[in-house]
Amino acid sequence: MKQRIVTIAFLFCCTSLMQAEQSQKYWIYFRDKGENTSSVLSRAATQQQRAAAIGLSERALARRAKTMSAANIITMEDLPVAPSYLQQLSSAGITIQNTSRWFNAATGIYDRCTACAHRRSLLCYGY
Repeated sequence: MKQRIVTIAFLFCCTSLMQAEQSQKYWIYFRDKGENTSSVLSRAATQQQRAAAIGLSERALARRAKTMSAANIITMEDLPVAPSYLQQLSSAGITIQNTSRWFNAATGIYDRCTACAHRRSLLCYGY
């Protein structure tokens, strides 16, 4: 009986350790949009130039113009996630799956060890 309990406990520990080492998907939120935000949103550039710089189509601009004021057609939420931040995550061993402009975040796949090792060095809020 004791041997059976020890075997079950051993198997339980092994499976829980294997699960802890498996990679999981996390949302990684960034503090800001990067260094070039002011240049992209500067008032000196025309609205079409700003839209082209961040990837908005003419159709999207026309749709927004119907419901928003001219000053708010292009906002900070429209700016993409900074490529330097994504590169920093990749170099830390995190596989980037998707990015979200509005959430200023990326989804990445990594294990707990990678998260603990790089949490303080990355420019993000965490997982």
